[in-house]
Amino acid sequence: MAFIAFAGSTETIAAEPEFSGSVASSVIMSSGNSNPFWFHSREQGRWNHTKNDQLLSTATGLMNYSPHRNWNLKAEAEINYNTAFEELILHTGYLSASWRFMELTAGRHIFDPIFTESNSGHGAYLFGDNNRPITRVTAGIPQYTKLPFPFGRIEIRGGISHGWLDDDNDFRYHKEVVLHEKFAYIRWDANKIKPYAGINHSALMGGYYWRDGTYTDSKIPMDFMATFFASGSEKIGGGEETNAAGAHMGLYDFGLYWRSPVGRFHIYYQAPFADGSGMRVLQRNIDQVAGVNWHPRNSAFLKNLTVEWINTRHQSGNGMPDPLDPRPRDQRPEGRENVNIIVYADLADETFRNDLMEYLGYNQAGGYSQSEANYILRQELNNGNKFGGRDGYMSNGHYPAGWTYYDFIMGSPLNLTYNQVSHLNPNLGTYNRNNIINDRMQAIHVGAQGVISEQVSWKTMITLSRNYGSYFHQYPGRYTWAETENYYFKGGRNQLYSLIEMTWSPPVLNNLTFNGAIAIDRGEIFDATGMKIGAQWRF
Repeated sequence: MAFIAFAGSTETIAAEPEFSGSVASSVIMSSGNSNPFWFHSREQGRWNHTKNDQLLSTATGLMNYSPHRNWNLKAEAEINYNTAFEELILHTGYLSASWRFMELTAGRHIFDPIFTESNSGHGAYLFGDNNRPITRVTAGIPQYTKLPFPFGRIEIRGGISHGWLDDDNDFRYHKEVVLHEKFAYIRWDANKIKPYAGINHSALMGGYYWRDGTYTDSKIPMDFMATFFASGSEKIGGGEETNAAGAHMGLYDFGLYWRSPVGRFHIYYQAPFADGSGMRVLQRNIDQVAGVNWHPRNSAFLKNLTVEWINTRHQSGNGMPDPLDPRPRDQRPEGRENVNIIVYADLADETFRNDLMEYLGYNQAGGYSQSEANYILRQELNNGNKFGGRDGYMSNGHYPAGWTYYDFIMGSPLNLTYNQVSHLNPNLGTYNRNNIINDRMQAIHVGAQGVISEQVSWKTMITLSRNYGSYFHQYPGRYTWAETENYYFKGGRNQLYSLIEMTWSPPVLNNLTFNGAIAIDRGEIFDATGMKIGAQWRF
């Protein structure tokens, strides 16, 4: 599309490529049982989670070129070295071309489309800037763009990204996994108030099967169209024939932008979901990220204030995701000997459900309806709870690494991985398949940024959370009621993360910037104190 538009246009403008870059170095010195949370979170995976003392050096180069008033070409690369990782890393490296409102980017880059303006929150729950950039191709309309009808009031934005995951970690990682992500938003421009609605989707597909703590030589079949539409796939088979092909995470996003006499506000309500039950917001799904982002109008001190409430504790309830067939393999219907999971659609088969009811000791004259059979299964196998619970945000049974990349969450850093807490010797039980060990939490976050003078700026982040772990580990694998004894996160663990940072640009050296930060973590998981100092030279 972009090539056709370019070929049909002959108007050019005189422009020379613009080059810029920077070199920077920072050091963290900390003590305690971890690297302080806000030193490594939302830092694109540049810092190690746990190492107390680290030195990071980076070199960045950027080229911008506009050969035509509707065209812009951009290239960026960043190389960094962190003593905690002991390797030189091509952190970022991509080429980007934009024509009017459309943009195409290829290479190693961040995909963070949810917030369109500066935000001091805990980070996007899905996508975001917490992990290292992934090699991907991204195309779309990144900024709100007006449609010509009706009356120029409707605005849209959206995009699609296709990436490749092949990382290498100490615990759980991806092996040739394909990452598919997309987003779509619509907004009504009512001048001072602009309400919007959007949906975000992330999916894992392909790769290799994981068995007994290692990858096998068997590839997971890939059905792109079925994964794209989150529909069942006969090609993959098993549980993915009746459920959705691949692994899926989504995020509903509703809110409004409001321009008031005291500044610009962004009010948002976001609901994460991992399956069909989670898509029923305010019914089965009562989890949310609710926030207010404020840019004061005439404040010399405060430039941005964000307040957020994060709740991912419920996850469609604590009932098992699906009933497990209680019958021995040799008593199951032909062709289903190795199918353990029963989905609601299976109960539409009259013979199947009545044979199952008979095995469980129910022999009602005339048999049982689909809903009656489902109710009985709930009482017999799920302690009376609805099936479809224990969603396991950011995790999946087929993909042990889940939504992590080089052990960093591809989304909210409030989710915790195994390596982040393993040195604390937590009792997580015998189930060790999934990398994300804490995805259920409730948290309040306050973040702010501002300036003290033309040379001095400041930033602060304060987060108070209560962490409940993961259904995968509390009920090993989610398909049992045999709860892990003395589970580490049982009842919740309180945690405080805090940071304050100052940045100074000397008036005689405009291209030089110094920064210093202090971070303190206190709570029932992490106890750490640290200082970060650094300098950056821009050219």
